[in-house]
Amino acid sequence: MGRQKAGDEHSGPASSSFIPPPLTVLIGRASELEAVADMMRRARLVTLTGPGGVGKTRMAVELGRRQARQRADGVWLVDLAAVGAPEDVAAETARVLEVRGVAGDATTDVLRRYLADRDVLLVLDNCEHVLDACAELATTLLGACPNLRILATSREPLGITGEALWRLEPLLPEDACRLFLERARERRPELVPDDDTERAIVDICARLDNLPLGIELAAARASVMSAEEIRASLEAHFGELARAGPHPPAIAAFAPRSSGATTFSILSSRRRSGAWLSSWAASMPTPPGPSRRACRSTSWRDWSTNR
Repeated sequence: MGRQKAGDEHSGPASSSFIPPPLTVLIGRASELEAVADMMRRARLVTLTGPGGVGKTRMAVELGRRQARQRADGVWLVDLAAVGAPEDVAAETARVLEVRGVAGDATTDVLRRYLADRDVLLVLDNCEHVLDACAELATTLLGACPNLRILATSREPLGITGEALWRLEPLLPEDACRLFLERARERRPELVPDDDTERAIVDICARLDNLPLGIELAAARASVMSAEEIRASLEAHFGELARAGPHPPAIAAFAPRSSGATTFSILSSRRRSGAWLSSWAASMPTPPGPSRRACRSTSWRDWSTNR
């Protein structure tokens, strides 16, 4: 099937890719990026899995951005977070690709015909709540479109033949501290951490399991709170949780009101997985030893004073 021109019934997009430019520098993940890129060269479907808040979307965006010049027909990010019904997965994919069919055509068939001879990377983001529909769409399109590759993000695997999985883990302690400091400096450019501030940053990141989303939400308070005050706020909230019983974690308190419900839902899944936070009770000590030593290594100290 040749490429249609704009204005055709099945016309595709005028631009060659749709991948949002990153608004911030990606901290860490160098080894993961290399490993997943290698996996993508060998498998046509790669799924990034992991708990909410671990950074799957940010990782997928960076991988897609790096792949853009390698795919003749572009990289297309399909954000499924707001998709409520399974049948809307194909519709949202067609909307992003700006592909239209004639009346009566099934959307999946329209996509299959459009992508049949195209060299495209589709990034299907946030698949977990429409998992079966994503699996069905991926199976159909990969089977009919030999040059198509799919990168998916989901808390669970799609579970189809040929799927390669990469489970994304929380940041290394050193990278978690770097992330906090980078984001805090966006709010307070003059910030130069002393020993007390560094210790507070280490404790904050460890308490948040080195999860990027939690760290970014906490660091966003740096414009009105010191790192020591952020740490104290976290500890106080954990104390409340310990007295009230097992409820979704305190980090939702750092979310803006407009996104609080979403953040609360995302982060509570981490708790349900059994690994969201190292402790519920504020009376329990923060993770000692290796985590703190890693964050206070020479490379992190150099980075914190030279950035």
